[in-house]
Amino acid sequence: MPSEIKSKEIKATILTSQPRSGSYFSIYIQTDIQDTLIPSQLYDSGFLLLKNQPGIYYRSFILKDTGWYTYGPFSFIINNVHYSTNSIKINVIENLKRKIGRWARCF
Repeated sequence: MPSEIKSKEIKATILTSQPRSGSYFSIYIQTDIQDTLIPSQLYDSGFLLLKNQPGIYYRSFILKDTGWYTYGPFSFIINNVHYSTNSIKINVIENLKRKIGRWARCF
């Protein structure tokens, strides 16, 4: 009889809620995976282990154009556990013009 695959949801988060075109942002996930090596399924999905932060993985994206974009959901199987994340929707805004001076942004 084949072993049953368990399922776990992982919350995907970002630190920059409204990044600018021409920059990059990262999606972070935190798991209970205690493997000292990066599990190949995560690596194949583009996620890397955050340095000195066991169980926290990230994936970076370069933003070329403005507009709304959706990333995810991401899913992978590690040790017979199916992990899946939520999707993240972001609004990429125009990059700042290169001028001498100070910039302020109000929300």
